[in-house]
Amino acid sequence: MTVTPELRRRWQALFNATGDAGEPDVPVPYLYNQSVGTLLYTQLIGGMGINFRHLLHVQHETKHWATVDDWVRAEHQELHASLRGAWRLGEGKALIALRIAIHRRHQDGGALLGTVNDRFIIRNVPTAQLEALPTGRSLLRNLAELRRKEPQLDPTTANSARGCIHLSSQMGRQFGSVSGDFNPVHTTRFVARAFGVKRPFLQGLGLRNAMIRQLALHGRPLTRFNISFASPAYLDQTLQVVMQGPDFEVVDELGQVVAFGAGALEA
Repeated sequence: MTVTPELRRRWQALFNATGDAGEPDVPVPYLYNQSVGTLLYTQLIGGMGINFRHLLHVQHETKHWATVDDWVRAEHQELHASLRGAWRLGEGKALIALRIAIHRRHQDGGALLGTVNDRFIIRNVPTAQLEALPTGRSLLRNLAELRRKEPQLDPTTANSARGCIHLSSQMGRQFGSVSGDFNPVHTTRFVARAFGVKRPFLQGLGLRNAMIRQLALHGRPLTRFNISFASPAYLDQTLQVVMQGPDFEVVDELGQVVAFGAGALEA
């Protein structure tokens, strides 16, 4: 794919990421290629007979093998998607792990820019398909702990930094326009309720990119990045971010942890 200047501008406008001169205020490794990534994921998932609407994003990890500046400047990229694993969780649910390797195009040397790993819970999986999968009982315990996550980082300590992420009522639709993820659970209250949540919530990768910007604004390292999604990031609210060393937490207006992770991991 080609990351055009217009595509960059759309991403930067989405996250209010331009200075007075219209240029990016800080280098941020957004997933500019996400529309192609979404298409690849959709093809993989559709090939397994899964309805994309039945997915719930629970974990994401990015590894930048190139520098952040090289990632940001790479205009031509090749994406290679693969299924890394699938496990049954019981009660009609399964977990799948998907991976995208991002390279410079072959004629530019084909160097690996980074890898993206995502895990999704799938709902309403037919029993026959579940029985063909290995058990993920230990994974189920870890996922259950996400829902019980309590704030751990103290924003008052000397090495902490704070930020905020404003989610407008149209953020799901706006992120869909740059990412290709138009799942109606992110845009429509009726569909969100049918999915089991009270109102539309931001796409997981939308929150990922918003959080990457917060870390960049505060000078946090971004060579490695992971994020786990503990509860829906409902639209039309302002989330509070606490950063302490490489670690971060995102908390909603009710004080509930929405996501947490780290901006730098050991290689």
